[in-house]
Amino acid sequence: MKIKVNGEERLIQSNKSISLNETIKLLGYSSNTVVVEVNKLIINSAEWDDKYIKMETN
Repeated sequence: MKIKVNGEERLIQSNKSISLNETIKLLGYSSNTVVVEVNKLIINSAEWDDKYIKMETN
């Protein structure tokens, strides 16, 4: 799935929905050095295990 990180498109190798926490780890970031914005909303890091990203199906 493609996501945008710091304005650049990145590819995540996953065919399933994954948590924001898993996404951060896959991208090689540490949770204490990242701010996550989804659809213009900042997501608190305490919620990362409960928030999932998934591929868009158009």
